[in-house]
Amino acid sequence: DRYTAVLRSRPGPAPRLAEGIDPAAAMMMVVWSFFNYFTMERLFRVKGLYGMEETEVIGMFSEVFRRGLLPR
Repeated sequence: DRYTAVLRSRPGPAPRLAEGIDPAAAMMMVVWSFFNYFTMERLFRVKGLYGMEETEVIGMFSEVFRRGLLPR
């Protein structure tokens, strides 16, 4: 699998992920989320898909992927 190969080829420590999370699957989820967002915004010109500015959406995606949806 291409994602797994890329992750294994990178120098340094393995990514820090919650126990039981497959790094390749996590990377695919992040990539596809941003891909879908930008496809709608740029290719299909659906502006304001989330009711926010682009930088706010990127920040929200990043926070959700880093911290999750539930309070800790």
